Amino acid sequence: MIRKGNTTAIVQLAKDKSEKTRIRVEKTISEMALKEEKINFNSVAQEANVSKSWLYKQKDIRTRVETLRGMQISELTPRKPSKSPRSEDV
Repeated sequence: MIRKGNTTAIVQLAKDKSEKTRIRVEKTISEMALKEEKINFNSVAQEANVSKSWLYKQKDIRTRVETLRGMQISELTPRKPSKSPRSEDV
């Protein structure tokens, strides 16, 4: 005979833990952005003390990290000056 236990408390604890983790990660990302620190999955995972796989599974957080990482890369990429008509080959 299989005994059915009361799992509502366990489910609630899991939800609470997940929410606390999400808040911690979002706070970490915000602080890193304010400090202009390098934002990528490795750095966020290390600072927030979560796994990279957890970050990848959270679609909204994943999008935020990818967006901020892309913004940082575009800021660092040197841009070619536009050519004037005089600089073209004759």
